[in-house]
Amino acid sequence: MLFLNATYDEKISTLQTAKKLDLTVSVVGPELPDWSKHYVDFYIKADTYNIDETITALKKAMKENPFDGVVTFWDRDVVPVAVVANQFNLKGSPIEAAERARNKWKMREALKIHNVPHPKFCKFSTFEELNKACVGLQYPLIVKPVGASASKGIFKISDPSELYKTFEILINSTSIEKDIMFSFYHQEYVVEEFMEGKEVSIEGVVSDGVIYFAGITEKWTDEYFNEPQHAFPARVTIDLEKEILDVTSKGIKALELDNTGFHAEVMITKQGCKIVEINGRLGGGGITSHLVSAAKGIDIIGANLLLALGEKFEFTPTMGVIANKFFKLCK
Repeated sequence: MLFLNATYDEKISTLQTAKKLDLTVSVVGPELPDWSKHYVDFYIKADTYNIDETITALKKAMKENPFDGVVTFWDRDVVPVAVVANQFNLKGSPIEAAERARNKWKMREALKIHNVPHPKFCKFSTFEELNKACVGLQYPLIVKPVGASASKGIFKISDPSELYKTFEILINSTSIEKDIMFSFYHQEYVVEEFMEGKEVSIEGVVSDGVIYFAGITEKWTDEYFNEPQHAFPARVTIDLEKEILDVTSKGIKALELDNTGFHAEVMITKQGCKIVEINGRLGGGGITSHLVSAAKGIDIIGANLLLALGEKFEFTPTMGVIANKFFKLCK
């Protein structure tokens, strides 16, 4: 199994699961962190921000230590994984689908085309474009980079008087010098209407067009869009659960995601459930590494690894409790 980047130590469970499945683990990336070395059989050095360099390194590695599947558990590598899978004829999402999952504007466009509920939105790069876009939108608004993750660079605008100041803060906080993550779709942003309601996330995998839901995560968010607490499964009625899973299914099909884990975010509003976003990788923050297995006994990481190899996986709950995780946020 090939991992694109070991990422950071919160993801150690992904490598541990691979070894429990008795898989040979290869990692390609600019460096191999010390915490991961115990679980990695082969390391391939390459700058994974440079896809041509990565493919060249992997062609050599494939001859020496072949890999039968490729995965990531990090936003930035969703598109590269799709490119690698396509290059080596492995299981994975179509490249265009991965692009839609990574680019929030392309995602919104796909949802719009397929009539999947979502907030009104517009793309912009300059203040003039933002100012023009806001004419057709209702305040409060949200602005964010199209290619960021982990709630980075997201700001709320309460009224027109805050528009220019927020734009300046947005530009300053999303420079490549602040975080190389912002090199993806640099200086491309979306503005959208703020959705009032309760946000939940949906965890699962999709394999050969079949969507497997592990369940719905209840989330608590603060004014800065951080998530200090998660509970799985969410406390929702049967009818609401059906609505949430239905809109998520439609969203995944609109993006054409396949053969991947996913982490969808849905806002429960007075007007119904609307897609916040759909990620082409499993959820972080301890949701898939701890909560799903603790509450339902589903090895969702193992399922993601096995489907990437084209092998059968088990996705049946073996227990039914509620698991919580809290984060201490320091100012």
